Amino acid sequence: MIPDERPLQPSAHVRVPQFWRQMAEKVDADPRPGKVLVLPLDDYYQMPTTWGFFGVDSIANLLIKHPVVTPKPDGYFGDTPGFKAEVTAIETGLVSGDLAGTRSLMDAAGISDVIIRHDLVRGLPARTFADDRVLTSAIARVPGMTREVDGPLELWRVGDGTSPTVRLYDRTLAVGSRPEAGAGVVGSMGTGTTILAEKSKTKAPINPSIDNAPSVTDDSVQWPVPAVDAGPATTEFSLQTAGTFRVAQRSRAGAVLTPRLDPAGSNLVFEDPTSVVLDGAAVSRRPPLKLPTPRPDLVAVKAGTRTVSLDNWNAPAGQPGNPAGTLIIASATDVVAYAPSAKPASLTTPSDVYDCNNYEPRPTKELGLVKEPLVTPGGSGIRLKAKDHAACSRIVVRNPTHGDVLRVRLEYRQVTGKRPQICVWQVGAGL
Repeated sequence: MIPDERPLQPSAHVRVPQFWRQMAEKVDADPRPGKVLVLPLDDYYQMPTTWGFFGVDSIANLLIKHPVVTPKPDGYFGDTPGFKAEVTAIETGLVSGDLAGTRSLMDAAGISDVIIRHDLVRGLPARTFADDRVLTSAIARVPGMTREVDGPLELWRVGDGTSPTVRLYDRTLAVGSRPEAGAGVVGSMGTGTTILAEKSKTKAPINPSIDNAPSVTDDSVQWPVPAVDAGPATTEFSLQTAGTFRVAQRSRAGAVLTPRLDPAGSNLVFEDPTSVVLDGAAVSRRPPLKLPTPRPDLVAVKAGTRTVSLDNWNAPAGQPGNPAGTLIIASATDVVAYAPSAKPASLTTPSDVYDCNNYEPRPTKELGLVKEPLVTPGGSGIRLKAKDHAACSRIVVRNPTHGDVLRVRLEYRQVTGKRPQICVWQVGAGL
């Protein structure tokens, strides 16, 4: 017995949408060899759909007769490490904007068609699969991709829509045992190159670990550049034989770029300070990304959910001395620039001092709460003191309207005692 109605749970009966059956017919109408890659890649073997099904993601495997590439993490079966690394690198390249190696990786994996599905529920807690809208925007910019079907399921042809089962290669390169090393070489060297991975000489770690060491063979070097707290991440290796070498950078995430306004105020410029240095000379550097701007007085820029200022207290935007805030720019990242309003926000003056712990019955004088004006060349401020509990003051934005964007900037200095706390809150759900 399988119930149709289950309190607090979805029905155990779900009708498969017709668009999945139509997609299967479209793909299988082409008898030529090739695999079908389904994106976004699952982050768990059970996936949430907009049509009521939340379970094992086997719909494409059950309906499409062509080989289907749709890994199911934490399931009973998995792909070989090398193939898994190539498939993961395809999606990573699309999401991060590193499109140069995407076609080579698709060819190496035997992918002839890509399905991008828009029938998954985004935004659920603890779910991390890629945004299908970003994938669509990115794959449209990959050379040689053609959209054959649009709708809840998109079908993209890779090249001429076929992938041969027998191949000839121009050369074979030895790569390290790390699966990502092979995927990086395939994505950088093109489809005329095949790889031979070395066997690992170390045992797999018992606990999760991060391997940031260079993977070196006679033919290739692959280095997963680590994140560092300060200064540049560096490594060194020596080339024993002279020759011609190819240096390439494959992204593992969106680029971390520093925005600035050019002195003329006509372009918003995003720069990547990293570079690859060979014998002391930079041989590889990301070119700056320039976005024309209609006005020269920009003061802040937002990418995704992060916003940074382009100016500071003493230096206007476009001038030296500005803070070096960074933004992550990947495929289809929404970039919003802000300029000052013609009508500044209306603010109250700092309120009288009061105790943040409003349950305290002792009077302000006994607590030693003091607010003093502070006048500096850079502007006015206040100095707060407290013998006990906390001295607080507030500034209120008067008559805000729905949709207003407010930039809050302040500087504070701790003299003694506990670190000051800054609070921003909204009163009233209609704002």
